[in-house]
Formats: sequence, structure tokens, C-alpha cells
Amino acid sequence: MRKLLIVMSVILLVSCNQPKDEKIIGDVKSRITDMLKINYGGCEDWRSLKGSKDPDMRAMFLRKCDNRINPENINFSEMRVYRHKQFVVVCGIVSGKTDVSRQGMRFVQFWDRDDWAYMHSKYSGMKVNGEPEHYWRYHREYCRNN
Repeated sequence: MRKLLIVMSVILLVSCNQPKDEKIIGDVKSRITDMLKINYGGCEDWRSLKGSKDPDMRAMFLRKCDNRINPENINFSEMRVYRHKQFVVVCGIVSGKTDVSRQGMRFVQFWDRDDWAYMHSKYSGMKVNGEPEHYWRYHREYCRNN
């Protein structure tokens, strides 16, 4: 009986130090929303390229106007918390509207350190070298339970 009481006390103490998933997800949503607020805007100067016959100019318009998600009315989905020995990670999707269309962005966000990986929708007009590889490597390594 005494051993059972000790084991239960240790489990309770360990679980008390761990924040709840809802808190972690809320913190990550806030960080991602702040990042979107910082990066949103700047499309106005590029709107004249929208109807350009030059494919490079049209691509420039899409890169500037169809990859930055407006932080207003965003949706988070598939949010999952993964607890590792040294850190906590949240994996999920944020979606919303850009100045041109509706887009989504997959992410792997560390809750307790300043590190993350993301991948824009393939339709975003944004093709950053290495972005998908970086995201999928983080996803394989961190979006699973130990």
C-alpha cells in the first residue's frame, strides 16, 4: 500500500509540472498569429502586375500577394501536442485568406524554444528552396511521441 501511495504521489507531482495541452496549443496559436501579423501586408505595391502578360511578373505578383495569410479570421486545424524528454512540439495547420485566395500552411512549432518549420500551400506562389524538406524533416523527427 505504501509503495502504491509513493508511486501515485510521484505521478501527481510530475503531471503538476506539465502544462495542459490546451495551454500549449493556445500559446502556439498566439505565436503563429503574431508572426502572421508581422508578415502580412505589402501587396498594394504589386497589384499592377496581376494582369501582366509576362509570366515572371505574374509570378512576382503571386509571391507578394498570395503567400501571406491575413491574421484576421484564421483557422487552426490538426493541432497535436507531442511531448519529448527535453521539449514540447505542436504540429498542425493554419489557414486563412491572402490578398488573392485561401491558403494553408503546415507547421511544426516548438512550444518551449524559438524554433519551427513550416510549409506553404503548393498554390501559394511561394516556392522557397528547402522549405518542404525542412518541414518534412522536422515533421518526421518531432511530430510523434517518444
